[in-house]
Amino acid sequence: MKSKKGGRPVRVLQVCLCGGGNFGGVQHFLYEYSSHMDDRLVRFDYLYLNRRPANAGDFNRMLDNTKVYELDVLNIPGIVKKYMLMFRKTRAVIKKGRYDVIHINTGQIQIAMLMAYIAKKERIPVRIVHAHAIHTSGKIISKFGTKLFRGFAQRSIRKNSTHQFACSRKAGNSMFGNTEKLRKYHIIKNAIEAERFRYSPETRARIRKAMGVADEKVIITVGNLMAVKNHSFLIDAFRIALKEENGIRLWIVGGGKLKETLQTQIDLWHLSGQAILLGARNDVDELLQAADLYVCPSFSEGLSLSVVEAQTSGLRVLASDGISREHRITDLVDFFPLNAGENKWALEIVRLLEQEYVREDKYQEMVDAGYEINAAAKRLEKFYVSSVRGANRCN
Repeated sequence: MKSKKGGRPVRVLQVCLCGGGNFGGVQHFLYEYSSHMDDRLVRFDYLYLNRRPANAGDFNRMLDNTKVYELDVLNIPGIVKKYMLMFRKTRAVIKKGRYDVIHINTGQIQIAMLMAYIAKKERIPVRIVHAHAIHTSGKIISKFGTKLFRGFAQRSIRKNSTHQFACSRKAGNSMFGNTEKLRKYHIIKNAIEAERFRYSPETRARIRKAMGVADEKVIITVGNLMAVKNHSFLIDAFRIALKEENGIRLWIVGGGKLKETLQTQIDLWHLSGQAILLGARNDVDELLQAADLYVCPSFSEGLSLSVVEAQTSGLRVLASDGISREHRITDLVDFFPLNAGENKWALEIVRLLEQEYVREDKYQEMVDAGYEINAAAKRLEKFYVSSVRGANRCN
């Protein structure tokens, strides 16, 4: 389809990982932004280094109308074999597609380094590395040394990419370098369709009734069931909190490879019916309305979309000190040290549940902070178009 000005749309290859084939933060980001852009101006294709998300609903329906490449190379044994295969397959996709922009979405510095190198070698004019999480190292770092390899990788990324994006300062510093001279990356907000998350007492009452909740206080957390999210710690803290406050419930929303492990933990402590694994859901906006406290016990987060959504819905948030302070967009977020242990977390959960507060609509605060998707998507759309024009002028 041609653009409004008669030319073809800017062609963008979105490169991403997908944790265990599950719909996570990066996929959420891509869905929100791509579904609010004009495809007469910008057109996305997707390159997954493993498999596309299996539980993505509307996102997968959108993917059915575009090109999706699934390399399925991340679980191949042997570092050299895996990265050589990734190199070869990625080059083949890029050669076939003739892209104007490559947008590399990852928290893994070695992936970002390799993809940026390939993109420059294949002469893609605009090469974006986007840090979506605090740098993770994998096995490479343990072999060659964290500091040495990270410095080398950061220099390589800066050399081979034309632009650097990050979801937060903490993620950007980790991927690109933490000195004043190097902080030239752009912060791209993990924006949401904020209108959907506006607090509604009527929706709250309806969903609580549907979920079989009367006067009980509900704790909720949203995220893929993976080690970094620290769900096991939360379940232990919840078990202890039940001794202080019997009428509470825990909803864990998300799918992932740790589902059976977490369910075993719940069954072991006889928490079935009180702590519930709800799986991947398309109604997170409504579940947040029905809850009383959002808890984020993650070891690290780049910038959690779910914490943004919880605040938009006027829900109080208890977050670990492992995540960026940039999550505190409103006054609803309290940080608490993970090393305080499960017992103190339990007491803090109970304290916050017992503390009275008037739940208010935080929609306008989130809009003012730049987290409304319509405006954010238009800004990124404009960036793609103008950067390609600039690159073509330079060529």
